[in-house]
Amino acid sequence: MKANIAKAIGLLIVLSLLGACAQQPPAAPEVVVTEAPAAEAPAATEAPAATEAPATEEKILKIGLVAPYTGPNARVGEEFKYIHEMAFGEIDWKIGDYTIVPVYIDDESDPEKAVRAFKDAVLKEEIQAATAGYHSSVTVAIMDVVAQYKIPYFFPQNESSVIVEKYKSDPEKYAYHQWKGRPNPTKLIVGYDLALFKEAIEAGAWAPANQKFAVICEDTDYGRDFCASFKAMVEGLGWENVGEDYVPLDATDLYPLLTKLQSAEPSLLFVSMSAPAIASGIIKQTQEVGIDALMISHGLGWIGEWYELTGESGDYVLDMMQKFRTPEQIAYKEAFEAKFGITPSASLSISYDYDKFFIKICERALELYGELNSETIFKVGNDEVSQGLLTYTEGLWYKELKWQPDSLPEMVVGEGYYLDPVVQYFGGEGTIIWPDYLKEADLKVRP
Repeated sequence: MKANIAKAIGLLIVLSLLGACAQQPPAAPEVVVTEAPAAEAPAATEAPAATEAPATEEKILKIGLVAPYTGPNARVGEEFKYIHEMAFGEIDWKIGDYTIVPVYIDDESDPEKAVRAFKDAVLKEEIQAATAGYHSSVTVAIMDVVAQYKIPYFFPQNESSVIVEKYKSDPEKYAYHQWKGRPNPTKLIVGYDLALFKEAIEAGAWAPANQKFAVICEDTDYGRDFCASFKAMVEGLGWENVGEDYVPLDATDLYPLLTKLQSAEPSLLFVSMSAPAIASGIIKQTQEVGIDALMISHGLGWIGEWYELTGESGDYVLDMMQKFRTPEQIAYKEAFEAKFGITPSASLSISYDYDKFFIKICERALELYGELNSETIFKVGNDEVSQGLLTYTEGLWYKELKWQPDSLPEMVVGEGYYLDPVVQYFGGEGTIIWPDYLKEADLKVRP
């Protein structure tokens, strides 16, 4: 009986998603805030000009949607934009009697430009709240703007503990940024520890030639923080670090660095890059220079077409990433591909759940206070979300997304809450090797 009910519910969700795909969302006013020339900004989506005055006064809620819509991570920004169109399009860009007006804040993967764009969105476009975001360094930079103008900012997709430290330095000042969208590296890398260094070695799945490792990360707050956390963990297990390098996001030629590293003969190589070109380039160049190491490329799956860039060099690489596996998740993926013509990233698709949670927060604010603005939205976030009273249990990816006082500004992490599995890639598809309750196969090493 329960199985039949579950199947029925799953079918309804699938039909709902595919139905949403079949219909074009109603036109929504759209604003793009960017320092780039107008020709570089994302194209407007069948939307009337936001400056046209309606015949009668209309209730609108302008929300800032932060992402790198141009620059080295423009592909990521493109997918963020489509995710927002998917989530808000399903409610016709309406919450109660309010029309949602998206203000796309282009951070260009540059903290200084992001600050100026965010200020313009506040002062010129008068956004009342913001959500999304990709770069930790960008979020650290705009936290003071958020605090200054009291704009509640929900669920930026950042991992760096620098954000946590800044928030905890003055929780009252940074109260408008207490809902970080990803946990810090220390909480995330536990999967690499358990899956690789204990279970795999003891089971004989991996017999490293030595206990040497190296790290290569992007030269950003996120990259330095993640590499430092991984390095400390592995050194704590008795391994020797033989290389630690940080490279800019627009780097392309790493042959000199990798050739030098090859002579040190590391058995483990950890890489973390958020830009698709360099992330895939390192993988291919590592194979070409002959580094025989088990490779972790954290964040490789943040774009859906990464395997087209790496080819077979991407096989056997490890990542900590969600994957499309349930009927509901697969239905979302298929609807997304049909609607936008690109393959979505399972990891970035978490933002779909965050958009739906943001909508739920706004609906609650409208229910309690009868209007939507920065103050009422903040009250719900501060009084209910941060207290663990308002959570999100209807998502595609986690049983429950929950924040509570002792976890702020991050969510609760663990089984049943936020937890990303460790996957190993073959043919562009991830196979889960940790945790045990999701495990699909054991770790394999390249022949």
